[in-house]
Amino acid sequence: MLKFLLDRLLPKDRLIKIDIPRLDFSDEAIDAMAAISRAIAEGHITPTEGAGLSNMISGYSRAIEVWDLSRRIDVIEASQNDEKGRI
Repeated sequence: MLKFLLDRLLPKDRLIKIDIPRLDFSDEAIDAMAAISRAIAEGHITPTEGAGLSNMISGYSRAIEVWDLSRRIDVIEASQNDEKGRI
């Protein structure tokens, strides 16, 4: 009986649509977070939905940062290996 009542009272997941800018660089997450905040303020999404989206954006941004740092390290290591070969 309790499960039946909770299913009726608690909100269900729903499809939401908001415009989030393309995230090619981690600093562009700021624009995405602003879009999410705006959607919450305008009542298009709930704060809980906004928090979920924010977590996704944050994780994606961290993944971009890790990829970028890994790429930079590879470039530095390659340049050091080239210098060692010349010595």
